[in-house]
Amino acid sequence: MSALKQPPGWAGDRSKSPLWKKSDTVLLLRLPVALGLSWMVAPSGWDRLAARVARRRRDRQPERFERQVRWLDRMLDGRLDEAALEQAMFGQSANFRLRQLQILRAHRPGRWQPPVRLEGAEHVTSALAAGRGAILWVASFVFSTLLTKLTCRAAGLEVSHLSRAYHGYTSSRLGCRLLNPVQRRAEDRYLAERIVIPRNGAPVAAMRQLTQRLRENRVVSITVDSEGTTPLAVPFFAGTLRPANGALKLAASSGAPLLPVVTVRRPDGVFCTMIGSALPVERGRPEQGAQALARALEPAALAHPDQFFWRAPTVLGPEGPFPTS
Repeated sequence: MSALKQPPGWAGDRSKSPLWKKSDTVLLLRLPVALGLSWMVAPSGWDRLAARVARRRRDRQPERFERQVRWLDRMLDGRLDEAALEQAMFGQSANFRLRQLQILRAHRPGRWQPPVRLEGAEHVTSALAAGRGAILWVASFVFSTLLTKLTCRAAGLEVSHLSRAYHGYTSSRLGCRLLNPVQRRAEDRYLAERIVIPRNGAPVAAMRQLTQRLRENRVVSITVDSEGTTPLAVPFFAGTLRPANGALKLAASSGAPLLPVVTVRRPDGVFCTMIGSALPVERGRPEQGAQALARALEPAALAHPDQFFWRAPTVLGPEGPFPTS
């Protein structure tokens, strides 16, 4: 295990991001079409629609698809056969389209309620009984961003979520104002509040707010990401998992249990959010918690390789990051 030092003062600083990106223009043109489909097509038809888009994308860029399959094969070190690897990469592409439809459907008037289930709620109950609050450390699976929040709210959990000012589709300054609210507002329906780290990446004020919520014996959530002053590096399959140490430091300083969270879609179509038992946290030794997180995520990622977010910045394969081009 090692810590990866970032430049002084860096904690995900996006204050100098471009005003607009080419990809923002593409998204701006596609969003109205996707919005119409998400509202007019019944959710039962989304899988076929998402698969059609994923198939067209694969057939249009077969070399990229092959690079992604080979990357996953090296990452998993032969744990899946060729057919399973190809299905995982195809399924992930389709699942990203499905997630987009879910986010847009959440804006439709009337109540949208997909089938969800919460497992491990007893870990939150026991944490709150101890009086120090609970920290949900949410792993990067495709459906986590919306469905984790929706499932927790459906189970009666009021969650204060840590977020960044550029959370959403893009990090460009204008895109954050025009495009990202589409995703954020869908998620905010299921949150007690969103606590935001500003664009310059300075987390102090946000972490103070989280600490106060824990003192009030409330539930807070933090996404597993790598943006922080000292991201860690622990073995993950044949590669590396690089979680930022902020959640571990918060747990150590507050005494609140740090609970790993995974959200996946089961074969029966139910979206299941699973809250695990508390990770080991010791002040000054964040590597223990990071290693325990990696061990907890490996079985879920292997069981659902089409849903784990392999392209997340937290994940490095043995030869580098996931190939997106």
